[in-house]
Amino acid sequence: CALLVLIIVSVSWSGVPLFSLRRTVAFLMTTAFGLYIAIKRDTEQQVRLLANLFAFCAWLSLFFILFLPEYAIGVESGNRGTWNGVFIQKNVFGRYMVFAIITFLCLPARSKRERLFKYSNLILAVGLLAGTRSAGSYVMFAVSLLLLVVLRLLLHLPWQKLLLAGTAVGIALTAGALYIYFHLDALFRVLGKNATLTGRIDLWHVLLIKFADRPWLGYGFAGFWSTQAASVWSMVPGLQVLKAHNGYLDVCLELGLVGITLYAVTAIIAARRCVRIAAGSSALYTKWPLMILSMILLYNIFESELLYQNNIAWVIYVAVMVSTQRVFRTVAAISPPSPESEQLMLRESVVQL
Repeated sequence: CALLVLIIVSVSWSGVPLFSLRRTVAFLMTTAFGLYIAIKRDTEQQVRLLANLFAFCAWLSLFFILFLPEYAIGVESGNRGTWNGVFIQKNVFGRYMVFAIITFLCLPARSKRERLFKYSNLILAVGLLAGTRSAGSYVMFAVSLLLLVVLRLLLHLPWQKLLLAGTAVGIALTAGALYIYFHLDALFRVLGKNATLTGRIDLWHVLLIKFADRPWLGYGFAGFWSTQAASVWSMVPGLQVLKAHNGYLDVCLELGLVGITLYAVTAIIAARRCVRIAAGSSALYTKWPLMILSMILLYNIFESELLYQNNIAWVIYVAVMVSTQRVFRTVAAISPPSPESEQLMLRESVVQL
């Protein structure tokens, strides 16, 4: 992958090459883990694997909240009483509970035992999400439910009805966006935020100035915050952070326009495959790759987890990329004589994803 090559080569222009090299090795190992999961497990097995992982995290978090609250409930100013479970911070906890909810919703449940597992953990994840008081996670939860409804209703329609329904959805989304734009202050009050998004707007302005200094190749993988943090802090008083709180901006800072372009290409290819796979079967688990990919991409508007080592979101991203590629390679190898037979074989191949 060209993006991985760029990450490796970027060590040469990093201001801290040894540190960047260590981070690069860790990132490549994380990528290899995602690749291993994609090769060894089909989509349904991936959903079951992650469901078990998220269930473990959810129940362990509940245990800490109930019996060791000093580690699982926030006490600092601004986060007092919020739940972070076994995670480092409430927003991280909320983010992974949204991932858990998506996974449990898409989890196949063919027996009474499986249904008990699915719905008990789904209810637990929703309850834990509520306790985080993470406004961003609440929004992503609502978006994920809306996306699931849209996928269930629209993807299997004939193209004539799909065009009409898509137009209606587009009009509704445009109207909603305009309403939000003209009522931003009220929305911020409901979410407990201010117009600067807790200082993010000021931070992004400064980071764009830094990006303009090295726009094409950036500061090297893991090279920006290691060398420019003090300068950023001096320009944004009172906000000492080590990430941009925007994954796309962090990629631009580390790998420049070349890096963000390569990432965008991989994301578009993956999204296109996920849409076709979701449309090729009515099984809920076939909607999981598109839903989880959408959440990862949307979350990185306000968080930074796009190219990050030792991170489950990147593992999932790699697994989705490789798994969907396997399906289309299988279909292409058969060389179907018509679009109708291609769609039929795509549906059959989804089972083996």
